[in-house]
Amino acid sequence: LRHHPHDYGLRPDGDDAPHDADAKAAARSTEGDFTLGEAVRQPAFWWISLGHASALFVVSSMGVHLISHLRESQGYSLGQASTVVFLLTLLFMTGNISGGFLGDRVNKRMLLVACMGMHCAGLLILSHAVNAWMVIAFTLIHGLAWGWRGPQMAAIRADYFGRSSFGKIMGVSNMIIIIGTISGPLIAGYMYDRTGDYRLGFDILAGIALAGSIFLILARKPVRPAPRELATLPAQ
Repeated sequence: LRHHPHDYGLRPDGDDAPHDADAKAAARSTEGDFTLGEAVRQPAFWWISLGHASALFVVSSMGVHLISHLRESQGYSLGQASTVVFLLTLLFMTGNISGGFLGDRVNKRMLLVACMGMHCAGLLILSHAVNAWMVIAFTLIHGLAWGWRGPQMAAIRADYFGRSSFGKIMGVSNMIIIIGTISGPLIAGYMYDRTGDYRLGFDILAGIALAGSIFLILARKPVRPAPRELATLPAQ
């Protein structure tokens, strides 16, 4: 497995290898990319990571506790609860496909803010559901928010910090995100053990999702670092 195709003179769509001037222009296209050290000194890095972690509080909790909530708190059968999970997954898949196109046409940050608001609303509806229509509303809102949000979380980091150190930046950010993945189900489970249902735990997680909207509102695009001097490129 080799690294960047342009290191081997390969171009998109089989185009010819670049001339010297084209190669210099390509090098200049990455000169404003952030290094890992530069990225972690930007507030946007932390706000995006916290916003992403807030989303994982909700998503991981649904993966662990949704069927139990529908069966024990809402009184649905295992088959009915499984149907909700199936529809949720289907909406997630639909949202992933459409979210990729949507993110290229609208402001990614504002789309993420909206998705976190949808996570919050969906979880509150599920927590206080008294009929099947409220469960369906949760499935629609949460499923689409889950799908639309996914492609934007990686894309916004590329937009903000460039591609040169994307893997390192994403890896360090994942250390923060994993906190939400682990903690969400623990909060919901702990509150269930204390109160006998999931309502309070889901309400707390809805509040965390709302906080995620605020984190992402604060995640404004950073100013790119000053261009670094380019080394003289060898003639092609």
